[in-house]
Amino acid sequence: SAVKESLNVMKETSDWDFTEDYAVLLKVVMEQGGKKESVRMVSEIPDNRFYKSKVYADLSKILFDQGDNEGSKSAVKESLRMISKISDEYDYTKNWASVHLSKVLMEQGDKEESLRMISEIPDEYDKFEGYVCLSKVLIDQGNKKESLRLISEMKRNKSEVYEYLSRALMEQRNKEESFKVASKLSNNKKKFKVYADLSMILLDQGDNDGAKSASKVSFISASEIHDNYSKSMAFAKLFKLMLDQGDNDGAKSALKESLHVASKIRDEYNKSFAYANLSKVLIEQGDYKGVESILKESLNVNSEIKYDKDKSIAYREISKKLLEQGDKEKSLQLASEIPNGYSKCLNYLDLYKILKKQGDTEGAKFASRESFVSISELHLGGYDEASKSKLYADLSKVLIEYGDKEGAKSAVKESLNVMKETSDWD
Repeated sequence: SAVKESLNVMKETSDWDFTEDYAVLLKVVMEQGGKKESVRMVSEIPDNRFYKSKVYADLSKILFDQGDNEGSKSAVKESLRMISKISDEYDYTKNWASVHLSKVLMEQGDKEESLRMISEIPDEYDKFEGYVCLSKVLIDQGNKKESLRLISEMKRNKSEVYEYLSRALMEQRNKEESFKVASKLSNNKKKFKVYADLSMILLDQGDNDGAKSASKVSFISASEIHDNYSKSMAFAKLFKLMLDQGDNDGAKSALKESLHVASKIRDEYNKSFAYANLSKVLIEQGDYKGVESILKESLNVNSEIKYDKDKSIAYREISKKLLEQGDKEKSLQLASEIPNGYSKCLNYLDLYKILKKQGDTEGAKFASRESFVSISELHLGGYDEASKSKLYADLSKVLIEYGDKEGAKSAVKESLNVMKETSDWD
């Protein structure tokens, strides 16, 4: 059967973390009424107690959802037995397994046993992560009061849970409580992001005034970010958000701040990337005139970048943006100037896809030819030749996707030739 074949493949894999795959297969088998077969499947997992405990926990969840409480309890017992057998030498895996099972127990409503398991974890960091995990389950269950009680007992940074809780409350249309929780955040980067997210949720709910209020707090938080790169990116996001809300004045202020802060970034690569991000936002809004001036500034910054790899990544981004806004000549010129051969290959692949979507057959053919030339000129040497083979393989996938069967065959042939020339066939 297909399930049996899937199991055989998983047993032969070198990647030990296949618990999610097992969980999917267990569900299929259980839906077919094969409880005994599911139990047998779990027992045949290679002798790795950590992963075995996780799969037993997943099995208990499936059985619980099907109303088989006794079967679910038995699976929990087996999971606990596996956890108890994990050597003390690998305490961290024992802790992770305990967190996974406690989450399943909380989802099933066994709060007492779930909390007991977390409280017995010896490592303070893993214990904290466990409490974070359980508080999120309680939030999803609508148990805000219990979740807040659990948060109050945490000794470490609580911001992750506050972020999660404020979003969940807003989605439940509890605006006042959501804002109250979000206000507890002290990190300005996180505060900016959370209020921006809350603003988007409120906009989707039709609460334009609430969305604008959240955006204002997000704007204030963004202005207090000390890292100029993050600050510029934050204002760029706010520019788009405020436009969506119809707040044109606020959007103009956000764009002005993003440009001003970007000009003060000292690292050339980050500076260029910030400009490229701004150009992308403007392209999405159809402001091609604004894009042109930003791209010019971005190119000026790129000329100052000292490292080929960083310059290549920046050039690649701008080349794509230029083509997307219809300036093919400048885009292809910039593509030819990319110093890093690997980045140049990837860029021509990107341009090929854009040109195909634009219906420019001749342009696409040119980009395809340049991809072949760029890959052939790569001299990586030794083990890295595998990257060259992969580039040809990636090129073949793109070409076949867009109907160029002959080109795809040539790329596959080149990929195989590179593999034959290397001693490492893995």
